[in-house]
Amino acid sequence: MHIQELVKSSRSFRRFDERVEIPEKKQRKWLEALRYIPSARNLQPLRYVVVRSFEARERFFPLLGWAAYLKGKGTPQQGERPTLYVVIGYDTRLSPSLPAIDIGIAAQTLLLLARADGYGGCVIGSFDPEKIKNLLEVDDHFGVGLVVALGKPKEKIKIVPVTGSIEYYRDEKGTHYVPKRALSELWIKTL
Repeated sequence: MHIQELVKSSRSFRRFDERVEIPEKKQRKWLEALRYIPSARNLQPLRYVVVRSFEARERFFPLLGWAAYLKGKGTPQQGERPTLYVVIGYDTRLSPSLPAIDIGIAAQTLLLLARADGYGGCVIGSFDPEKIKNLLEVDDHFGVGLVVALGKPKEKIKIVPVTGSIEYYRDEKGTHYVPKRALSELWIKTL
């Protein structure tokens, strides 16, 4: 798949087929690729924790907030939950403040890698970092940046033009609609 198609098809999936596990070989390949992403000042402060086992996922899931616009209906039900989480953290000894640019690059790269292999994911920023750290049992110098939930997508997502609200929504059949602004609105000018 061409990179432009990967970007278009890499949506925020929130429904997964829990029967389909992501092979460890894929996980390793994706994390290996993250070694090569750009890093501000080449500090390379990012660190990753993978939540893979069913038991760990069950303890991890309630710590996350899902799809605020769907007002409680965006949380995946049993059987539709992610089969892998990657916690993107950072070493606070290397970067005392949140390295947001590095974390964003890592999250998008991970989503594209997953999509290229037939999986999908959702970046989650709604959580209590201290609760995540306690559950993961990480060192004090591990800062929590984002969580990427991954799995085999089990929902249909459609991109629609913004016609007022930018809030995503679902219809009665469960199709997830994501309003996107037109290029003419985003592209201000060329000098």
